[in-house]
Amino acid sequence: MASSFKTLTERLAGISLQIAALQEQDKQLREELSKLHAKGKVPTKFEANGFNFCLNPGRTTWEYPDALKDRIKRMQAYAQKQGTATQKVGSPFWTLKAKTVKAAAVNA
Repeated sequence: MASSFKTLTERLAGISLQIAALQEQDKQLREELSKLHAKGKVPTKFEANGFNFCLNPGRTTWEYPDALKDRIKRMQAYAQKQGTATQKVGSPFWTLKAKTVKAAAVNA
């Protein structure tokens, strides 16, 4: 099924808006579920509606002192300059961002 450029971009934009709305709903519902868990009303693991739910601990991340970050950046730049660092390019992909709409000035 061949689509015209206009139809294709309209459909992609529409889907993008739907995804953003669903992601926001997903975030809110997960927050509600976490609140219920914190109140002891929901266990850490359970099954509902054919899905297994499991509360996972947060991911561990590392924070480094600024001096070490600067040293690493200098070492990376040096390796790039010397040609010892290798560069990888991922697959091409499209991004869609809705244009921001400026609110009309309201005359009071």
